[in-house]
Amino acid sequence: MPETSDRALRAAGTSVVVTPSSALPLGGYAAREGSPAVGRLDDLEANLLWLNDGQGGDVLWVSIDVLAIETTVRDRIATQVGQTLGIDPSAVIVAASHTHSAPAGWHGEIHPVLPTELDDDACDDLVEAIGGAAHLLRASLAPVSLEWGESDVSGVGSNRHEPDGPCDRSVGVVTVRSQDGSRPVRAVLFDHACHPTVLGADNLRWSADWVGAARASIRAEVEASWQDHDDDGRSLPVVFLQGSAGDISPRFHRRGRDPEEVRRLGDIVGRQVLHVVGAARPFGPSPRISVRRTVLELPLRPLGTRPTARAIEEAPSLQHTLSGDGHRRLEQSRHEGQAAIAALLARTLPETRRLPISLVSVGDRRWLHLPVELCASFGLRIVERDPDLRVVGYADAYCGYVADAPSHAAGHYEAMSSFFDAETSERFVEFCLSYVSSS
Repeated sequence: MPETSDRALRAAGTSVVVTPSSALPLGGYAAREGSPAVGRLDDLEANLLWLNDGQGGDVLWVSIDVLAIETTVRDRIATQVGQTLGIDPSAVIVAASHTHSAPAGWHGEIHPVLPTELDDDACDDLVEAIGGAAHLLRASLAPVSLEWGESDVSGVGSNRHEPDGPCDRSVGVVTVRSQDGSRPVRAVLFDHACHPTVLGADNLRWSADWVGAARASIRAEVEASWQDHDDDGRSLPVVFLQGSAGDISPRFHRRGRDPEEVRRLGDIVGRQVLHVVGAARPFGPSPRISVRRTVLELPLRPLGTRPTARAIEEAPSLQHTLSGDGHRRLEQSRHEGQAAIAALLARTLPETRRLPISLVSVGDRRWLHLPVELCASFGLRIVERDPDLRVVGYADAYCGYVADAPSHAAGHYEAMSSFFDAETSERFVEFCLSYVSSS
């Protein structure tokens, strides 16, 4: 950590392309059945943002275009970044954008319904690329000011079972402003809840989906204001944190499943983020930074007896509907849920799962990071208790869906494929509420 004689808030950010060079299988859709990638639509990235309050407090977000974060890969990234910058690895948050068009080998088997393995070489390349990016942060740490703003995004995501069902359409934005006028905006961090599933199972090219398109939209406008844009060739760091998107997707808003639609929806989000950047308010002088962590151990739900080989073979097909309106997709979701239960039953699973949870505070603003796909009603319930809190999923590990009671009653895919029953899911949310209120 560079020595400083003052208590100024400092920050550094960077972006690195992490698109794999080899034709690995894509993660996210069982219907692909292990099909390898055939190219790329757009770059996969890792975006890093380091905040230091000058008083011993650090947080460093690493946001990766990947379906999920695998624990050992997360630990390697946090350790390497922490050692490079001289900060505690516990201050490093590693989050997935949850794109369904990134390498399955970066996360391995996150659920029996998506059988795959970690690819050691691909993971080595990923960790090395992020570690190399961290080296750039040390030299660029500089005094900054932070601004915060929120707004709503319409026309992109909604509850994927009922268009008028629970959904948090808000976007929260941190703008990092330099005290050097050459680059007034040094980095942007934003969170929003919506599955990056504009592209379907028939897509076999790498893509960050709408998240990448939103990032490009934000960069195009911000970088145009940089006086020294050509000095080092670096892009604006745009850190994305996925919200409570367990049952939120573009299903009822997308007009197609192609690159043009990816750009259209991403641009809607990007333009709204830029609107917030233009109207944001300062955090206040010298905000203190802290990262508090805990681990909650939860029992896996009982699933009954293991099925026979014939029962597994006769389970409903996992083939995703690649066309048709969202309403016809709902029944398919239930069939997929039944197949997910068959896949769970076919495995010998541990009795419990350990869920790492972290709470980042920057002044009065807080982010609760969870290793799950949290259904929107739960996320809304948590933030109702604390309007200054943002809920982030898919962070530091992956423990599947946490579905609400109506989803369990309706037999939705999120509930049927979950490692946890309705009662345990409620227990998880109550723990989160208690943890936030005690911090």
